[in-house]
Amino acid sequence: MVKKSKQREAILKVLKNTTSHPSAEWIFEQVKKEIPDIGLATVYRNLRMLKKSGEVIEMHPSNITAHYDI
Repeated sequence: MVKKSKQREAILKVLKNTTSHPSAEWIFEQVKKEIPDIGLATVYRNLRMLKKSGEVIEMHPSNITAHYDI
């Protein structure tokens, strides 16, 4: 498990509360409602960290965009 942060907790909350497999951009839009000054790069960086720690999985249903699940 990676060190807790406000951004990571918000990302995990979004993923736990959706039944879809959202893209990073969709996650970003949802987290931005709670943390207006978050950047898209921060979401991508945190998703990579969460993936590396095994808390999130990355799926590639298309050749274009990765999607994430808890």
